[in-house]
Amino acid sequence: MAFWDLSDSQRMGAGLIGFAFFFILLGFALFFDRALLALGNIFLIVGVILLLGLGRARTFFVQPDRLTGSACFFAGIALLLLRWPIVGVILEIIGFYKLFGGFFPVIISVIRSIPGFGLILSLPYISTLVNKLEGTNNRKSTIKKPVVTTIPSAPSRSVNIGQELSSRNVK
Repeated sequence: MAFWDLSDSQRMGAGLIGFAFFFILLGFALFFDRALLALGNIFLIVGVILLLGLGRARTFFVQPDRLTGSACFFAGIALLLLRWPIVGVILEIIGFYKLFGGFFPVIISVIRSIPGFGLILSLPYISTLVNKLEGTNNRKSTIKKPVVTTIPSAPSRSVNIGQELSSRNVK
């Protein structure tokens, strides 16, 4: 589905999610500015609700396997609003990873296909971190390769093509 195939509310949700990441990064850059982080979190929640719809967003956050992630994420927002920004952000990161961790392999494969970012993600230390997030390990493979055995054949003799043709008396 392309961006132009989305409805207007879904486009607004995608835009709000983009603004949310901008404000959260700006809040990190300004040493955990509480107002910017809170604004980013509000934009993120409203953006997800607009993008998915109210019913699907509610079922997304209260699924049994995502309940701990939702609790960590919303507890982090509450701690952020109660003037504990560092602890709140740590809880939010844990909750965000538990909520959206299943999407990381897809996101990483899309980022690897972008020309400049693919090179950055293949750098030595970054690639090990990205492979751990993606769930792959390029050094050791757990899949055992089948052993191929060959049947020994009779010793072959080297033949010169000219000798072969002359022995057959081909004119």
